[in-house]
Amino acid sequence: MRTTFFRRLFYVGVICGLLVSILACGKKPDVFTEQPIRFTLFSNPEDIKNIFDIREISSGIYSLNVGTDSLPFCLNIDSIGIIKSKNELCVLMYNPSIYDNTGIVLIRSRDKQIKEHIVKGNIKNGSAFSFFDNLILRIDVSENIFAFGNPEIIQEYWIILNTNFNTPVKVVTIVKNASVLQDTMKLNVSTDMFYNESNFSITVDGVINNTAFTDTIKVLPKLQIPIGLSSIKWNDIFVFNVKENVENQ
Repeated sequence: MRTTFFRRLFYVGVICGLLVSILACGKKPDVFTEQPIRFTLFSNPEDIKNIFDIREISSGIYSLNVGTDSLPFCLNIDSIGIIKSKNELCVLMYNPSIYDNTGIVLIRSRDKQIKEHIVKGNIKNGSAFSFFDNLILRIDVSENIFAFGNPEIIQEYWIILNTNFNTPVKVVTIVKNASVLQDTMKLNVSTDMFYNESNFSITVDGVINNTAFTDTIKVLPKLQIPIGLSSIKWNDIFVFNVKENVENQ
């Protein structure tokens, strides 16, 4: 009787162990809820002095020092957005009024290493995600590249870097919305994220020139774009672009 009891207890333990293993295998990676960035007017330099090296160079104009670069800030004119992620990284985004059609993204680690990325256009909004030891930024950027009051072009930037700063940055850019006055060539693309225990991808769904397309850009562990997407153009502009080994630029 006692032997039977221990045998049953042993089987229950084995079954529980198997259930725990199965549940662990099916568990999604730790991608925390989207952290949207909120832009506020740059009116208090102290808010970022404890994060970045910033100095006043003249009345109302500040210099943010990044290595050998010096980036301008204008008091009560420029706006900034800051995200502090749970892995002790700080992301700062802003559009310097001194530069036209330029957005700046700075990522700083706790040991004060800084990655700098400059985007062509004005940053509208952004979000941050954590994927294992990677930080993933999704940023919407608007740009006016045509004259005569044509609508702005909206591009989506995906910036991916390792939180230990031990690998180069990966960048994916997608032209999401674009049109030209008196032109039937309209472009609309929607994006989403797909991920499991070891992979992160961007799924795209869109229409260009009344032709629909759906595909996937693989980001982690290796950056890969399908040939079909890499060749898509709108008014001689490549809709999908990927770059690997992107250092400070």
